[in-house]
Amino acid sequence: MEYASNQFALKLKTLSESKHPMAFDLDDDYFEALESPVISGGSVKMRGTVERVGSVFTIEMDFMGEVRSTCDRCLAPLLLPVNTNARLIVKFGEEYREESEEIIVISEREGVVDLSWQMYEFIVLSLPMQRMHPEGECDPEMISVMNRYSSGSQTEFRENAVADPRWAALASLKEKKD
Repeated sequence: MEYASNQFALKLKTLSESKHPMAFDLDDDYFEALESPVISGGSVKMRGTVERVGSVFTIEMDFMGEVRSTCDRCLAPLLLPVNTNARLIVKFGEEYREESEEIIVISEREGVVDLSWQMYEFIVLSLPMQRMHPEGECDPEMISVMNRYSSGSQTEFRENAVADPRWAALASLKEKKD
């Protein structure tokens, strides 16, 4: 799922010691190129700054927009708002490594950081764990199919539990509870 593009690369080595504005528009092409299982497209604006102090760069990013995903309940398309901010600290070193979620080291020789993957991760982390339509807005046809199969499987489980002597004790405990 790695995605690299010169479009999202910052040439840190050439930056003077001060704050520098930056902006990226993340569109359907960006999300499709990442081949994400979570986000199928969207329109997110990233606005931020890069501040250089010696060989340490602090990148502040604000993300605003929306992404397309899939509802965990009905599997229909779902629009999710994105409104988050993030910080990334980049240092020069011998070779690339991640020191923590917020700190990475890049080769001083190259002096370039590609933000394409980090921006994606910040956006995904801002999304809710369960991505679902509000109650009552799911695809009614899919909910009907789901209800038909989920209620059938519970009945089937109860019937098999009683028929199998290994489950008899568990079934009798359940009956006492009910």
